[in-house]
Amino acid sequence: MIYRLLAAFILVSVILVGCGGDNADSNRAQEAAVTVRTRQIEQDDFPVTIRIGGTLKGDRQTVIPAKVQTTVIKIPTRRGRTVGEGQLLVMLDPGGVQSQYRQAEAVFLNAEKQHKKMQSLYNAGAVAETQLDAAETEFKVAKANFEAARRSIEIKAPFDGVVTDIYVRAGDEVAPGTPLVEVADVGALRLLLETPTSQVGRLAVGQTVRVISSIDSGSIMTGKVYSIADAANMITRSFEVECQFPAPLKGFAPGMYVLAEIEV
Repeated sequence: MIYRLLAAFILVSVILVGCGGDNADSNRAQEAAVTVRTRQIEQDDFPVTIRIGGTLKGDRQTVIPAKVQTTVIKIPTRRGRTVGEGQLLVMLDPGGVQSQYRQAEAVFLNAEKQHKKMQSLYNAGAVAETQLDAAETEFKVAKANFEAARRSIEIKAPFDGVVTDIYVRAGDEVAPGTPLVEVADVGALRLLLETPTSQVGRLAVGQTVRVISSIDSGSIMTGKVYSIADAANMITRSFEVECQFPAPLKGFAPGMYVLAEIEV
């Protein structure tokens, strides 16, 4: 009996020792698998991109108004068409209420006739040089007045560009100051951004601006921040930021709304 109890005791001890050995090996394996590395904390900069929407404009862009009260006769152009300097955009009625065209034309034609007559008489020795000079001066004044009157009814492009808007139609009555047509020079583009007060402090002149075309997402144009307004708009409480793009790409045009990305 004693031998049986002794044998059972020895068997239990062996089992316990074996279990304890397995736990020790497991703990040592876990300690060996954990590696701790340290690094000194440093301060650094990382880029933040500000996104603001705005409208593209031509480097030179102007709205041409009517100068006299009259009627629109014809509009030999359309929105989006490329035009050259001096090309006719809008033709107004030369016989309008305030138009001086007819009168200026009559005075000019008469002065031109008189000038030619005096020139012939002077060449024949029939009149003095002072009489010729007076006729020539009268002719030049009449010509200048006629040209001014013609410019008031023949609305022409002031420079090479694109017609961005037409505000009238044939048959419309217009008065002095009525917008007729808008022309933009697309040799370079500007982007005007209405920037919130919370973001304007992060912008600076010279920062790079990227815009993606809403027509072609693969067309990306790069420019620079050109100027930042010193004061906020009293109505919107935002600051106008102007960006310039000296080399416009296909897919960008005046009047287009784009999203600008500025890395600060």
